[in-house]
Amino acid sequence: MAPAAKSKLFDAAGLVAAIVVVAGSVSSVVPHQPRNAVSLVACGVCYGALLVAGVVFVERNERLIHPWLAGLLVLGCVAVWISGGETILLLMPLISVTLIGASARAALGMVAFLALWIFVVAWRSSGNAGTRLGDFFAAALFTLAFSQMVVRERTATAKSERLAADVAAKNEQLARYAEQVEELATMQERNRIAREIHDGLGHFLTSAHVRLEIVRGALREERMLVGEHLDRAQQLIREGLGELRRSVAVLRSGSAGRPFAAALETLVSELGAAGIATDFRVTGDVRPLSAALEFALYRGAQEALNNVRRHSGAKAASLMLTYEPDEVELRVADDGVGAPDQHDGFGIRGLRERFAPLGGHITINTSEAGGLVLQITVPA
Repeated sequence: MAPAAKSKLFDAAGLVAAIVVVAGSVSSVVPHQPRNAVSLVACGVCYGALLVAGVVFVERNERLIHPWLAGLLVLGCVAVWISGGETILLLMPLISVTLIGASARAALGMVAFLALWIFVVAWRSSGNAGTRLGDFFAAALFTLAFSQMVVRERTATAKSERLAADVAAKNEQLARYAEQVEELATMQERNRIAREIHDGLGHFLTSAHVRLEIVRGALREERMLVGEHLDRAQQLIREGLGELRRSVAVLRSGSAGRPFAAALETLVSELGAAGIATDFRVTGDVRPLSAALEFALYRGAQEALNNVRRHSGAKAASLMLTYEPDEVELRVADDGVGAPDQHDGFGIRGLRERFAPLGGHITINTSEAGGLVLQITVPA
């Protein structure tokens, strides 16, 4: 069966129209040929019943198409013979289902055979073969054109459905690829964070190790102040452990559902413990951020607050995290002494290098209290 026939040969309306054509063709002839009425009606009923049955069963089993068409052809030819060539409209559903169910070539062959049969019947019965053939070809041409439109529409519909299925499959595949890319990006970011932990903690522990080696040498040589180096080594170890805890807090905020703001609160509490009253606020529509962006903002806040503690001489500071529709803003302000060079001080160069790959923008201004305001704006 042709590809178009894999859908319905006739829909409900088409099948009703075909039955109406058959009934109309037979009923228009019966009053003029009362002696052939019974046989003509019986043939028409069998033709219509076979048409309906074929539409139902042929769509389920394509192998029945040729026996079905052969049966319709025989009954159609018999009806034309009984009517003397007057029931040519009864043949139009046969031509239509041949084109839709088989092929255009088969439909043209069917038209040629039926034209020959009508010529023979009309010439034998009335001799008016030319008129009969003219009426037949006009009706057959209309039927072929209409049926070809149906075939094209069904072919276009089937193609659209295949394209839609392909698009859906591609979208599903792209979704899987996106998940894989996200997993890979997460893994790369975690590896990067792990390297930062290693480098940061390694710096403190290496310095502490060097100090302890100096202490060991001093104990042997008794030429240096042991207490000073022990205190410095202990301080480096404490700072290293604090750095480790802060980095692990950021890792947990991205992997265990802990809010990103909680990691910032830890930094704020450390600054408060150092004697600087610090206010922390989160505004806007809070939403999840990427691991890379959260870690970069965490490092920015950490750098800014560390500089407030070490260099500003401030008594109060504030940290504000603002979620805008298309970006996130981190703002750190203090009431300290400020900085003479706002471009090179305050760790601005390192922060610019950190946020440049993320499309971030950093500004430093003087606050109303006379201290500094560090503002980091990043697309998100």
